[in-house]
Amino acid sequence: MFVLVLTPGLRLKAIVVFYLWIASSTIYYGVSLNSYNLSTNIYLYTFLGGLLEIPAFLLLWLSTTTLARKKTFAVLFIICGVSISLLATLMLLLQEG
Repeated sequence: MFVLVLTPGLRLKAIVVFYLWIASSTIYYGVSLNSYNLSTNIYLYTFLGGLLEIPAFLLLWLSTTTLARKKTFAVLFIICGVSISLLATLMLLLQEG
């Protein structure tokens, strides 16, 4: 653990990885725990969310093994960022209108 602190190159990489880990975990749990705001059955939503994670894990495993790990995660973070930004924009526009 001290090697991360003492080496400048590893220190920067570790900070970036820790930030991305905290950000993605916060967004994942925020989306999954905010399901009570939906107008549908919470149990159905939870079941469908769990069911969708199976192909998500399989596609992630397939893309990580065939493509490079950094490219896969960069594309996934960009897709997630754009999706959440669009969702937030739509929610703001629908509240105003």
